[in-house]
Amino acid sequence: MATIRRLLDFGGYIAERLRKIKSKLSGYLVLFYRIKRLSFFFFLLPSLLALISCSYLPRGIQISDHEARRIRAEFNDLLASQEIHQRCLDSRVVISLKSTWLTGSLNGYLQIMPPDRLKYVVLDPLGRTQVILLADGDNFHYLSLSEKKSYRGQVKAVDHLSEKPYAKYIPADFPFDRSFYLLTGTIFAGPVEVDRVRRAKNEDGYWLEIKNDAGGRSLILFDDLRQIIRQYIILDRNGERGLKFTYEDYRPRANFKLPGLVSLDSPEHGADIRLRLTDWRELSCSEEQFHYETPGSFESEQWEGESRTQ
Repeated sequence: MATIRRLLDFGGYIAERLRKIKSKLSGYLVLFYRIKRLSFFFFLLPSLLALISCSYLPRGIQISDHEARRIRAEFNDLLASQEIHQRCLDSRVVISLKSTWLTGSLNGYLQIMPPDRLKYVVLDPLGRTQVILLADGDNFHYLSLSEKKSYRGQVKAVDHLSEKPYAKYIPADFPFDRSFYLLTGTIFAGPVEVDRVRRAKNEDGYWLEIKNDAGGRSLILFDDLRQIIRQYIILDRNGERGLKFTYEDYRPRANFKLPGLVSLDSPEHGADIRLRLTDWRELSCSEEQFHYETPGSFESEQWEGESRTQ
């Protein structure tokens, strides 16, 4: 009997130890899952911060009416001076891309004519033409010479903007109707109403909320000391941030300045594009320079409305 009792006591001791071990393991498992959740959160943190920064709109410091009137007057003087140099321009361009489709850099050249004519040519390392994009405020013509394909259509043709053939080189939500002004750091022609003026918090200059005659709204970072535009943010219908343009390295050209670096940030389409512009030249452009006849050997595709036809 004594032996049986000792065996039972030993069995109880083992059961108690197993219970304590199980309790400790449960605690470790809870801690493990908590750490795992935290690590998942920290893994997502950069993406969450990116989303916050994408939707972020700059908020300036309120200023006196006298100061606001002075900034409005200086901004209007800048607008008046822009009418002098709205001519056809040509520039060499190196484009650095970081997007869903492509990361790298491309060499080429850019020709623009107000208000909305654009010709963008991509060259290979040997200087041969690889891609030609022609566009105005309504239509585009995209040619891939290496693939022998031609695409024509409306710039607002498709719901899924990322499907557009040129989306890997230029954000698909790029407003081609203002291409000349947005790529030169100038303001589009036509009446402009300045709704609000605020002093910038972290930059030199003032944030101006403007409205054009078509009802579109934008935010402009105006450097009153250098008399240049440093940022241009397009607002959507809900007043949220859309495509953002940042202008740097302004260089004097006769009686005006042109940016040497234009950065495009499209939060909706995840595209970050930097255009290094050099050798700005004024040209005597004509409509013919923004037209390219598709070779007969090319495969053609037409984009109409929300559909495509071949």
